[in-house]
Amino acid sequence: MLSLVSSHGWSPVLPLVWLTVDTAMLKNHRNAYEYRVLLQLAEALPANDKVLIVADRGFGDQKLYQVLTEELKFDYLTRFRGNIAVTSAEGGTRPAADWVGLGGRSRTLRSAFVTADGYQVGTVVCVHAKDMKEPWCRAATTTTDTAGS
Repeated sequence: MLSLVSSHGWSPVLPLVWLTVDTAMLKNHRNAYEYRVLLQLAEALPANDKVLIVADRGFGDQKLYQVLTEELKFDYLTRFRGNIAVTSAEGGTRPAADWVGLGGRSRTLRSAFVTADGYQVGTVVCVHAKDMKEPWCRAATTTTDTAGS
């Protein structure tokens, strides 16, 4: 389901596009279903509308980043797993969780690359607050503070 989040902050859930799929049908097809729903949204919107897809880590996939930006012309802010390789603009590579600053503080990497394939994103932010089980690592198309903690 894709829901509206207004620029005024979190609003009540307002579903825009959704697809009901039997759980047995998801195996090996989840990405195709996600693409289908995103395509439906893109087709329903006026051409010049600005869209930011905010997604949890199940969606953090470099192929999806490419589809969102290059094909659908959407921006994104997604969470991804801490074991994903991240390369800074200066060339250092390590697992995303290892980019967290001292004491769990947020670290921002502009023009970073993600995964072993080195897909470039605008910003990566990694943080580990003491009440979190594991670090939060986020990728965004923008190099502004949209991805901030």
